[in-house]
Amino acid sequence: MKCPYLSDVHIEREASLVLSGYEKKYGEISGFATPIEEIIENYLRYTLEMRPLQDADILGFINLGKKLIVVNSILDPQENSAVSNNGRARYTMGHECGHEILHGYMYHERISSPLLWEENNSEQILCRSSNKKPRVEWQADYFSAAVLMPKRKMIACWKIITGADAPLYVKKIDASMRIGHIVLPDSYDVVVVDNVNVPLYDFVTSFAENFEVSRQAVSIRLKQLNLLREDATLELLPA
Repeated sequence: MKCPYLSDVHIEREASLVLSGYEKKYGEISGFATPIEEIIENYLRYTLEMRPLQDADILGFINLGKKLIVVNSILDPQENSAVSNNGRARYTMGHECGHEILHGYMYHERISSPLLWEENNSEQILCRSSNKKPRVEWQADYFSAAVLMPKRKMIACWKIITGADAPLYVKKIDASMRIGHIVLPDSYDVVVVDNVNVPLYDFVTSFAENFEVSRQAVSIRLKQLNLLREDATLELLPA
């Protein structure tokens, strides 16, 4: 699928409009976690299903014509023991919402050319787990992060967890370095918090639990918001 360039600011604004529109109709969202299922079914009026898909590489899809969003049940922690929480499923739901909000007009207004949509002008957009993502998939990913982890709430949570407004700095280290007695894997992100070297995976746990997303999603979002800044020259504290 071809699509125009959209800035980060534009996508952030679109996600914010969805959240404010939902709250105007259904009341303020309590807590940090976005009720993405309710947004899909009640606000956007889409049918949401979680079911097995034959191609395991397909995490989900949206059918714009049928107003249907399907998430691969491989992301359901109750069906797949390799999935630790519901974060990946929720992220996929947010991703599919992004296609409706950011790209749906090209289908709904019928302004697209036959080459715009895959599979002979299909109503459906398939979302795969491939590392190399086209622009349309990157935009939907960014929307998902913005709608599940709104900037305002992320900053508020950051202040609660860190006790400050200032960003923290992250450094990637290799297996030759240690944190205390722990031997690290091939590469590992470390953040210095209150004069302690903390694995980034551990640091983002509270955020992940509050927003009901994966640790990876939190790490990426905190870097997008410049709350975590990578610094290769960072001097780690003695173990």
